[in-house]
Amino acid sequence: MKQIIRDFLNSDMTESEFYNLSKDNLINLKDYLLQLKSKDEQFIYLIKNPYNSMKEKCNWIDNIAFSAIQIKSTGDYYQSSIWLLPTKGNNIITKINKERKVYKDIADKIPKIYSINKNIKTQIERQEDLKNIQEELHEIDQIGRKYYDGLLYPQKSISENFKMYYTPNIGMSIWSDHELLANYYIRQMKEYDKPYLNNEEKNKILTRIQIKNK
Repeated sequence: MKQIIRDFLNSDMTESEFYNLSKDNLINLKDYLLQLKSKDEQFIYLIKNPYNSMKEKCNWIDNIAFSAIQIKSTGDYYQSSIWLLPTKGNNIITKINKERKVYKDIADKIPKIYSINKNIKTQIERQEDLKNIQEELHEIDQIGRKYYDGLLYPQKSISENFKMYYTPNIGMSIWSDHELLANYYIRQMKEYDKPYLNNEEKNKILTRIQIKNK
């Protein structure tokens, strides 16, 4: 990580103050996150019919999230996925098989021998449940692609030293120089990379890193 970025993180100044940038039309990450969470709530309302249908068929589903990667130059979707978030157990992340047009868990290649593990057995059973909610998954994906169009590109801060990635209904991560600074998850999630900032530091940085308010 560059020393100037370390200096900023160790300061008490906002990004515009530290880098001597314009303060016009800015929003900090705390307010930006609140805006995105409000968008997620509206999305859940828009998909209430397929969402409720899924929950009736699969009573283990507590919530869902839409995730996608878009090509910024064209706006085309490279891929999208729908997360099924259970009350207990592992998340099921579904992606469509382009050839068969069927949504499957990305971890569907679990050897049967592992089914002696209770959690793995539950996951395999839930993978089978996906056969019953294909229509709902297709509908949610179509709505998600339209609703979140243009909102899921990586967001750069005003100094361009920080990049934010947001997954609807899951949370946001902040990166700098390919190093993870912090995760802000809406619910408990596994962290596969150790963040640079501790919990106290990451809460403070939310009001100091700034982006253009579009």
